[in-house]
Amino acid sequence: MMDEQEGAQEPACSLQDAFQVFLEKKRAERIKMAARAKPVQRNQAEKDRLRKLFVNKAMSYCGTPYSRKEHPEGSELATYPIQLDCCGLIRQTLMDLKGEFGFEPLPYNQAYQFDTLPIRHDTHDSIREGDLIFYEGVYFDSKKRPQKHNMVHVEIYLGGEGTPERCLGSRFRKQVVSVFDSYRFTSTVWELKKLYFCSIDTWLDGICKSVCPLHQWERATAGFTKGSIFEPLGEEDLVADPEDA
Repeated sequence: MMDEQEGAQEPACSLQDAFQVFLEKKRAERIKMAARAKPVQRNQAEKDRLRKLFVNKAMSYCGTPYSRKEHPEGSELATYPIQLDCCGLIRQTLMDLKGEFGFEPLPYNQAYQFDTLPIRHDTHDSIREGDLIFYEGVYFDSKKRPQKHNMVHVEIYLGGEGTPERCLGSRFRKQVVSVFDSYRFTSTVWELKKLYFCSIDTWLDGICKSVCPLHQWERATAGFTKGSIFEPLGEEDLVADPEDA
């Protein structure tokens, strides 16, 4: 009789445990959300050091494939430990340095990253090594779902004496993370409309929070958007190209 009673209690216990896990997950996400919005006091030397760390860590991913499935089965690139599209390179670098930056970024693509960097310029002359270049464009394939803000690509600005347009990025599906002589290039997938040169000083100040009133990245992650009037988020918002979703 005792065994039957204990067995009858198991589903309730399992449900309670699952609910507890759910609560802990929500609590953890709220803690991360608070960290992304809390400034970290750093002097200029500390910011410069962190900026250099960001560049060096991103550079360490040179040779990483944009997409493993674009390479011959069994080849080195097809079996590479990771793959990084344009926004994935930025996100992975921030994740590697989350202890130094003081926050963990959300898993969304270049549109989200753009929304967290409000200091923007019209030319590369106004930015520094480690800042980001965002590409607004329109897909040639009208069946493709447009990116939020039509933000189709992102790269890391490097610059340098004699190479003022040099940058680092994961640019082409069948290639790898590389350093390019210029951020200017012609895509076969989208038509460029505008370039945004964005300072990462906001991140260096420990803040990684969207300033866009339309796209509620934080609220979606925390599960607050059910019935929301805001534009919904989907799996395609996690990757650089909707085809990868």
